[in-house]
Amino acid sequence: MTTIGIDASKTELMLGVGDRTSKLRNDHVRLRAWAQSLDEDTRVGIEATGRYHRPMLRALHEAGVCSYLLNPMHVCRYIKAIKPKVKTDRTDAIFIARYLEREHDLLVPYKMPSPEIQELKDLLSFRETLIEKRVALRQSLSEQTFRLKSQASLDEGFRSTIAEVDARIRTIARGRPLYKRLLTIDGVGPLGAAALTWLFESHEFTSSDQAVAFVGLDISVRQSGKYIGKSKLTKRGPAFVRTFLHNGANSLRNIEELKPLFEHHANKKLAKTAVNNIVSRKLVRIAYAFATKPEAHYERKNLLPQLT
Repeated sequence: MTTIGIDASKTELMLGVGDRTSKLRNDHVRLRAWAQSLDEDTRVGIEATGRYHRPMLRALHEAGVCSYLLNPMHVCRYIKAIKPKVKTDRTDAIFIARYLEREHDLLVPYKMPSPEIQELKDLLSFRETLIEKRVALRQSLSEQTFRLKSQASLDEGFRSTIAEVDARIRTIARGRPLYKRLLTIDGVGPLGAAALTWLFESHEFTSSDQAVAFVGLDISVRQSGKYIGKSKLTKRGPAFVRTFLHNGANSLRNIEELKPLFEHHANKKLAKTAVNNIVSRKLVRIAYAFATKPEAHYERKNLLPQLT
């Protein structure tokens, strides 16, 4: 099995195989020819870099080569743990290959999304950015000693843009059969269903636990000897998925049939956020069942397995 690590940039890619490196122009024709030359038992890992990694992933997909899109934060921490004396594009490519070779069993192979699913992901990410910028702008303006006449139009501009993005998200998602099924789940609204549709149509998870971990809803544990650190969410993966799930879990508190669920956890002295995280994980597991089992269906009692 040959393992190749790739450090991507706008104009070229640095390829690392063992201790050897080479450069490849980031051009679809050259990428396609290179990918077609690889053996079937090759696996390639590329660090996510804006959109510069996409042409390579498409070329690998067309060639039938197993590829992995790697989280830059995880790669960065891995390299820092090794403490190399030199950090260049060349060493990054070598360490990416090393990371993939040793940790590939913990990673999810990349699944090339359709153009519609890729656009859906881009819209969801852009929506998240719009929300963050609007909140930051409102906070900044609220702290000023002046008021501008254009403030109202600024806020209206954000509102109308978000509404347009939401409409586009719904339009794309409506054409996906999984989206329609996910809408039958309590706590999963149109945007949450769209986010989950992207999640499961662009990744091949081997278990619901892997899906939970991918979206950062799993728990990190710190313990050494008598020291027991505070457990918290890993918060890996796209934040917008966690946001929709958390809001959906919170909305379930208004459903009379599901109140015993929240009372059950409240009796264990768990904080409201912790309970919402537990329910969010359950929603991911139900969505995973929908994505992997055509016969799966939702009933409210699915959220209450420990109470029945």
